[in-house]
Amino acid sequence: MGSSDSITSRLLPGLVLVAVAFAAWWLFLRGGETHTVPQGPSGVLAVPSSAGPYLLQQSQIGTGYDQSAAQTGKTTGAQIRAGQSTAAVRVIDQGWKAGARAGWSKASGSITATSRAELFTVSNLSAIAAGFEKRAVRAFHGKPSAPPSGVPGTGGWFVTGTTISPILSQPYPRRRQVAVYGWQHGNVLAVITVTGLPRDGVAEIVATLAKAQDDDIRFASGS
Repeated sequence: MGSSDSITSRLLPGLVLVAVAFAAWWLFLRGGETHTVPQGPSGVLAVPSSAGPYLLQQSQIGTGYDQSAAQTGKTTGAQIRAGQSTAAVRVIDQGWKAGARAGWSKASGSITATSRAELFTVSNLSAIAAGFEKRAVRAFHGKPSAPPSGVPGTGGWFVTGTTISPILSQPYPRRRQVAVYGWQHGNVLAVITVTGLPRDGVAEIVATLAKAQDDDIRFASGS
Protein backbone atom coordinates (compact mmCIF):
# COMPACT_ATOMS: atom_id res chain seq x y z
CA MET A 1 0.00 0.00 0.00
CA GLY A 2 2.83 2.36 0.87
CA SER A 3 4.44 1.64 -2.48
CA SER A 4 1.21 2.59 -4.29
CA ASP A 5 0.95 5.86 -2.35
CA SER A 6 4.58 6.66 -3.20
CA ILE A 7 4.00 6.18 -6.94
CA THR A 8 0.88 8.34 -6.79
CA SER A 9 2.70 11.14 -4.99
CA ARG A 10 5.44 11.14 -7.63
CA LEU A 11 2.97 11.19 -10.53
CA LEU A 12 0.64 13.81 -9.06
CA PRO A 13 2.68 16.93 -9.98
CA GLY A 14 2.92 15.76 -13.58
CA LEU A 15 -0.79 15.08 -13.75
CA VAL A 16 -1.51 18.57 -12.42
CA LEU A 17 0.71 20.14 -15.11
CA VAL A 18 -1.07 18.15 -17.82
CA ALA A 19 -4.46 19.29 -16.52
CA VAL A 20 -3.37 22.93 -16.45
CA ALA A 21 -1.97 22.73 -20.00
CA PHE A 22 -5.18 21.15 -21.27
CA ALA A 23 -7.27 23.87 -19.63
CA ALA A 24 -5.12 26.58 -21.24
CA TRP A 25 -5.51 24.98 -24.67
CA TRP A 26 -9.26 24.68 -24.23
CA LEU A 27 -9.75 28.27 -23.15
CA PHE A 28 -7.31 30.08 -25.44
CA LEU A 29 -6.03 28.05 -28.37
CA ARG A 30 -9.26 26.27 -29.15
CA GLY A 31 -11.16 29.51 -28.73
CA GLY A 32 -8.91 31.03 -31.39
CA GLU A 33 -10.71 29.02 -34.03
CA THR A 34 -13.64 31.43 -33.89
CA HIS A 35 -12.03 34.63 -32.55
CA THR A 36 -9.34 36.56 -34.37
CA VAL A 37 -6.72 38.73 -32.74
CA PRO A 38 -7.61 42.42 -33.30
CA GLN A 39 -5.41 44.02 -35.94
CA GLY A 40 -4.82 47.71 -36.58
CA PRO A 41 -5.86 49.19 -39.92
CA SER A 42 -3.27 48.65 -42.63
CA GLY A 43 -1.91 51.53 -44.68
CA VAL A 44 -1.45 51.61 -48.42
CA LEU A 45 2.24 50.74 -47.98
CA ALA A 46 3.64 48.37 -45.38
CA VAL A 47 7.04 50.04 -45.87
CA PRO A 48 6.79 53.85 -45.99
CA SER A 49 7.79 55.64 -49.19
CA SER A 50 7.85 59.35 -49.95
CA ALA A 51 5.75 58.47 -53.03
CA GLY A 52 3.02 56.91 -50.89
CA PRO A 53 0.85 60.06 -50.58
CA TYR A 54 0.71 60.30 -54.39
CA LEU A 55 -1.00 56.91 -54.72
CA LEU A 56 -4.67 56.07 -54.79
CA GLN A 57 -5.78 55.47 -51.20
CA GLN A 58 -7.89 52.68 -49.73
CA SER A 59 -10.80 55.00 -48.94
CA GLN A 60 -11.02 55.97 -52.63
CA ILE A 61 -11.17 52.35 -53.82
CA GLY A 62 -14.09 51.34 -51.60
CA THR A 63 -14.85 48.69 -49.03
CA GLY A 64 -15.38 45.96 -51.63
CA TYR A 65 -11.67 45.72 -52.43
CA ASP A 66 -8.88 43.90 -50.62
CA GLN A 67 -5.31 45.13 -50.82
CA SER A 68 -2.93 42.89 -52.77
CA ALA A 69 0.48 42.24 -51.21
CA ALA A 70 1.87 41.17 -54.59
CA GLN A 71 1.04 44.54 -56.13
CA THR A 72 1.91 46.81 -53.21
CA GLY A 73 5.34 48.14 -52.30
CA LYS A 74 8.15 50.57 -53.00
CA THR A 75 9.62 50.82 -56.51
CA THR A 76 13.18 49.51 -56.84
CA GLY A 77 15.87 50.95 -59.06
CA ALA A 78 15.61 47.92 -61.35
CA GLN A 79 11.84 48.30 -61.68
CA ILE A 80 11.94 51.96 -62.67
CA ARG A 81 14.67 51.32 -65.26
CA ALA A 82 13.22 48.14 -66.79
CA GLY A 83 12.39 48.56 -70.47
CA GLN A 84 13.45 52.22 -70.57
CA SER A 85 15.49 53.83 -73.34
CA THR A 86 19.00 55.17 -72.81
CA ALA A 87 17.65 58.72 -72.74
CA ALA A 88 15.03 57.79 -70.15
CA VAL A 89 17.55 56.01 -67.93
CA ARG A 90 19.68 59.15 -68.02
CA VAL A 91 16.75 61.19 -66.72
CA ILE A 92 16.02 58.55 -64.08
CA ASP A 93 19.62 58.62 -62.88
CA GLN A 94 19.53 62.39 -62.66
CA GLY A 95 16.14 63.01 -61.14
CA TRP A 96 14.25 59.96 -59.85
CA LYS A 97 13.49 60.35 -56.15
CA ALA A 98 11.10 57.55 -55.13
CA GLY A 99 8.29 55.38 -56.38
CA ALA A 100 5.55 53.12 -55.09
CA ARG A 101 2.49 51.20 -56.17
CA ALA A 102 -0.57 49.79 -54.45
CA GLY A 103 -2.88 47.08 -55.78
CA TRP A 104 -6.36 45.91 -54.94
CA SER A 105 -8.69 43.13 -56.03
CA LYS A 106 -12.44 42.96 -55.65
CA ALA A 107 -13.15 40.07 -53.31
CA SER A 108 -16.65 39.45 -54.71
CA GLY A 109 -15.90 40.25 -58.34
CA SER A 110 -13.46 40.12 -61.21
CA ILE A 111 -11.80 43.56 -61.02
CA THR A 112 -8.23 44.37 -60.02
CA ALA A 113 -6.77 47.87 -59.81
CA THR A 114 -3.19 49.06 -59.44
CA SER A 115 -2.06 52.60 -58.71
CA ARG A 116 1.54 53.65 -59.38
CA ALA A 117 3.38 56.91 -58.68
CA GLU A 118 6.98 57.85 -59.49
CA LEU A 119 8.35 61.02 -57.93
CA PHE A 120 11.11 63.06 -59.61
CA THR A 121 13.10 66.21 -58.96
CA VAL A 122 12.90 67.11 -62.68
CA SER A 123 9.94 67.61 -65.01
CA ASN A 124 11.22 66.44 -68.44
CA LEU A 125 9.57 63.02 -68.09
CA SER A 126 8.23 62.30 -71.60
CA ALA A 127 10.91 59.69 -72.39
CA ILE A 128 10.12 57.74 -69.22
CA ALA A 129 6.38 57.97 -69.86
CA ALA A 130 6.95 56.52 -73.34
CA GLY A 131 8.80 53.60 -71.75
CA PHE A 132 5.87 52.92 -69.42
CA GLU A 133 3.49 52.94 -72.37
CA LYS A 134 5.62 50.47 -74.36
CA ARG A 135 5.84 48.21 -71.32
CA ALA A 136 2.04 48.17 -71.00
CA VAL A 137 1.63 47.35 -74.71
CA ARG A 138 4.01 44.42 -74.36
CA ALA A 139 2.67 43.07 -71.07
CA PHE A 140 -0.98 43.12 -72.08
CA HIS A 141 -0.78 42.49 -75.85
CA GLY A 142 -2.21 45.96 -76.04
CA LYS A 143 -2.50 48.91 -78.37
CA PRO A 144 -2.49 52.67 -77.81
CA SER A 145 -6.03 54.03 -77.85
CA ALA A 146 -7.86 57.30 -77.36
CA PRO A 147 -8.22 57.85 -73.58
CA PRO A 148 -11.64 58.08 -71.92
CA SER A 149 -13.09 61.55 -71.49
CA GLY A 150 -12.24 63.52 -68.39
CA VAL A 151 -8.90 61.91 -67.60
CA PRO A 152 -6.40 64.17 -65.81
CA GLY A 153 -2.82 65.31 -66.27
CA THR A 154 -0.53 66.19 -69.17
CA GLY A 155 1.19 63.90 -71.67
CA GLY A 156 -1.45 61.25 -71.00
CA TRP A 157 -1.46 57.88 -72.77
CA PHE A 158 -4.01 55.05 -72.78
CA VAL A 159 -3.49 51.36 -73.61
CA THR A 160 -6.13 48.64 -73.93
CA GLY A 161 -5.35 44.94 -74.04
CA THR A 162 -5.86 41.53 -72.44
CA THR A 163 -4.09 39.37 -69.87
CA ILE A 164 -3.30 36.29 -71.95
CA SER A 165 0.38 35.59 -71.38
CA PRO A 166 1.06 33.52 -68.24
CA ILE A 167 4.45 35.26 -67.94
CA LEU A 168 4.15 38.85 -69.13
CA SER A 169 0.79 39.59 -67.52
CA GLN A 170 1.52 38.17 -64.08
CA PRO A 171 0.35 38.59 -61.35
CA TYR A 172 -2.91 39.76 -62.92
CA PRO A 173 -5.68 37.17 -63.58
CA ARG A 174 -5.61 35.55 -67.01
CA ARG A 175 -8.14 36.25 -69.76
CA ARG A 176 -9.16 39.67 -68.52
CA GLN A 177 -9.61 42.94 -70.35
CA VAL A 178 -7.07 45.59 -69.37
CA ALA A 179 -7.09 49.38 -69.43
CA VAL A 180 -3.98 51.39 -68.50
CA TYR A 181 -3.80 55.15 -68.22
CA GLY A 182 -0.59 57.07 -67.49
CA TRP A 183 -0.09 60.80 -67.06
CA GLN A 184 2.18 63.48 -65.64
CA HIS A 185 1.31 65.93 -62.90
CA GLY A 186 4.19 68.26 -62.17
CA ASN A 187 7.15 66.11 -61.11
CA VAL A 188 5.04 62.95 -60.71
CA LEU A 189 4.38 60.19 -63.23
CA ALA A 190 1.27 58.19 -62.37
CA VAL A 191 -0.25 55.04 -63.85
CA ILE A 192 -3.58 53.32 -63.18
CA THR A 193 -4.06 49.73 -64.39
CA VAL A 194 -7.46 48.00 -64.21
CA THR A 195 -8.33 44.45 -65.26
CA GLY A 196 -11.79 42.92 -65.47
CA LEU A 197 -14.43 41.19 -67.56
CA PRO A 198 -16.18 42.94 -70.48
CA ARG A 199 -19.16 43.74 -68.28
CA ASP A 200 -16.95 45.59 -65.77
CA GLY A 201 -16.18 48.60 -68.00
CA VAL A 202 -12.48 48.83 -67.19
CA ALA A 203 -11.96 52.02 -69.23
CA GLU A 204 -14.55 53.91 -67.19
CA ILE A 205 -13.04 52.62 -63.95
CA VAL A 206 -9.57 53.76 -65.03
CA ALA A 207 -10.87 57.27 -65.69
CA THR A 208 -12.59 57.47 -62.31
CA LEU A 209 -9.58 56.19 -60.37
CA ALA A 210 -7.13 58.38 -62.30
CA LYS A 211 -9.09 61.49 -61.36
CA ALA A 212 -9.09 60.39 -57.70
CA GLN A 213 -5.33 59.75 -57.73
CA ASP A 214 -4.67 63.06 -59.46
CA ASP A 215 -6.50 64.80 -56.61
CA ASP A 216 -4.08 63.09 -54.20
CA ILE A 217 -1.11 64.26 -56.24
CA ARG A 218 -2.44 67.82 -56.27
CA PHE A 219 -2.97 67.75 -52.52
CA ALA A 220 0.39 66.11 -51.67
CA SER A 221 2.39 68.39 -53.96
CA GLY A 222 0.43 71.54 -53.22
CA SER A 223 -0.11 72.18 -56.94
